[in-house]
Amino acid sequence: MTTGALTAHTAFDTDVPAFDEPWQAEAFALAVELHRKGVFSWTEWSAALGSEIARSAERGEDDYFGCWLNAVEALVTRKGVASTEQLTSLAGAWREAYATTPHGQPVRLRRSASSTPDGLSDTEDT
Repeated sequence: MTTGALTAHTAFDTDVPAFDEPWQAEAFALAVELHRKGVFSWTEWSAALGSEIARSAERGEDDYFGCWLNAVEALVTRKGVASTEQLTSLAGAWREAYATTPHGQPVRLRRSASSTPDGLSDTEDT
């Protein structure tokens, strides 16, 4: 696997969408918003993402935005914004909400304020 295979499309590839799936755009926006809120610096982000890309390449995987999600999770747990248990619980709640939402309806996450990781309490529930 080449390093080029793990890179996202550049903004200059006007004929190619920047994201293949909506979740990829959301992962990108999440990293930008967490940086904006001061959770991590771009230097920390670069190091975390670089580590995830290297691990992905060692496993023979080619999932650039999966690396983004892993880097976000690593940073928010390291910075104490959320625990691994909270992230696991929220991921399960999202899977449950998705599985039980009627087709064509917006997926809504039902959760208590106590389950929301610190620093993320002003995010939307949709």
